Amino acid sequence: MALMRSLIEHKRSILEWLQAYLICITEGLMDLTLSFAPAFLAELVKASVDRLKLIVTTQLLHCKEETTSEAIEDAMMFFRHHPFKYTVWRLFTVDGTLIVGIVNALTVYTVALVQFSHLFQ
Repeated sequence: MALMRSLIEHKRSILEWLQAYLICITEGLMDLTLSFAPAFLAELVKASVDRLKLIVTTQLLHCKEETTSEAIEDAMMFFRHHPFKYTVWRLFTVDGTLIVGIVNALTVYTVALVQFSHLFQ
């Protein structure tokens, strides 16, 4: 009977530990997702702007009226002079390169910490 109780207690402790572990992983993934969401959305908007540029360019090729072609050229000039950039305090651009840069920095520092960890053992 005592053996059965200890097995049940052991199973409960494992289940509690697993539950806490899953909660920590889920919270970490949610924090990571929320941190990268602005950069991901900026990339989606940038892709839409690029599609608009392509549509305007094809319209210019197919356009035959002079007033319409001037309006399309004005739109192309606007796209050239005002490229889409989502910046934070005009210091750095939030886009896909930001995500890659953060992952790169985390990888480099993790490898460096692993290499120097033998010094502290």
